[in-house]
Amino acid sequence: MGREARRRDEAGLPGFEIVRCDEEIVVVDKPAGLLTAPTPESDRGNLARLVAEKVGGTIYVVHRLDLGTSGLLVMARTEEANRALSEVFRAHDVERAYMAGLKGVVAWDERTVNEPVAGRHAETRFSVVERFEAGATLARCVLTTGRTHQIRLHAKHLGHPVMGDTQHGEASEIDPPRMALHAAVLGIKHPRTGEMLRFESPLPDALSEWVAGLRESGSR
Repeated sequence: MGREARRRDEAGLPGFEIVRCDEEIVVVDKPAGLLTAPTPESDRGNLARLVAEKVGGTIYVVHRLDLGTSGLLVMARTEEANRALSEVFRAHDVERAYMAGLKGVVAWDERTVNEPVAGRHAETRFSVVERFEAGATLARCVLTTGRTHQIRLHAKHLGHPVMGDTQHGEASEIDPPRMALHAAVLGIKHPRTGEMLRFESPLPDALSEWVAGLRESGSR
């Protein structure tokens, strides 16, 4: 079964994958189109609720992925784990790398953006993975900090917005079927044992097939 062919629940919500689950943490591979946590408008139809129903007990949201972003995130199962992980994320002592489809063929190989987000320091390191003649670039984006919409805003700052990002970018004829942003790597220290954990998630089917189509037009 493909990664985006997972069964939807009774409410028609996209399926998700639990990558690791123990007494302290749950690492989840979130699909695009599913909220990470409740919003003021609704407390249903979100990943935190679905994970709690699946594993039982209380789930604490440590960090979030945007609605249109897929990939890896960690949730806590105890108050102690939540405090420990929250501190790790506040200190930015976590490995997070994303794959993004950027609009246009970028001229640089690597670029670091230090541009405040909502008045707070934010830093993203971009490195080119592949350029496509059709007019797009696949890039690896490493977060030094983690602010809301950080990669999307920093990509726009570079003049190469994330493709499929209707909020911060512009539509094009080669847009992907969903926003081209995927949390591909998550590295954290286990809140109880101190063990270093590292998880990787390949591009979901919709994005990998889109990249394959771009590749047919030619790569640089």
